[in-house]
Amino acid sequence: MENSWSLVRLPVAEGLVCYGRGEGNEVVFIRADHWLPKLKLKLMSATEAQCALLRKYLRAYGPATLTDFSHWAGIPMREVRPLRALLEPELVEIPGDKKNCLLLREDVAVLNNSPSVKGSIRLLPIFDSYLLAHRDKDHLLSPKHYKRVYRNQGWISPVVLIDGAVAGVWSHKLQNKRLLVEIEPFGGLSKAERAGIEREAESLAIFFESDLELLQFA
Repeated sequence: MENSWSLVRLPVAEGLVCYGRGEGNEVVFIRADHWLPKLKLKLMSATEAQCALLRKYLRAYGPATLTDFSHWAGIPMREVRPLRALLEPELVEIPGDKKNCLLLREDVAVLNNSPSVKGSIRLLPIFDSYLLAHRDKDHLLSPKHYKRVYRNQGWISPVVLIDGAVAGVWSHKLQNKRLLVEIEPFGGLSKAERAGIEREAESLAIFFESDLELLQFA
């Protein structure tokens, strides 16, 4: 697979080749002009592309630091640092407890006018992008639980997310027409939180068209 990927890495980066419809577990590549016939490619310099990527990153994951972006994008900090000056009119600095972060100026009003949502509970799957967006994870979970989520060999556990923070991990297994869901919280859960987790698990069971068996909270 590594040898095959080496052959297509450059044409993929240039937008000439893209992923097509897979066949079973096989990865399929196809010419972009065949898969996306109306696609108009716009050539740009590496710096222009990095600026465009930083905008999209902050739109999705901001507020964030340049270090976060470097970590997420795999771009060295020596190339990332100059981008701030290039995008300065579009950025605003958001003060934080330990560090200041960047946000797109046009997104500030949207965030300020967004209603505060409490009681948000989600069961995120393995490798969810929400868990991969920032280098430092202090806003997500305490250091003592870090290895429960960010495991060896780059494995990212599925997590229980309560009000934007990781409150535990979970797993599921299909047995015939039963969906077994096990929750491992990092601390005590309120009745409302348990009920919210159960609703999430019930939605998952509906997706799998199975009967839910929620195992005892560990």
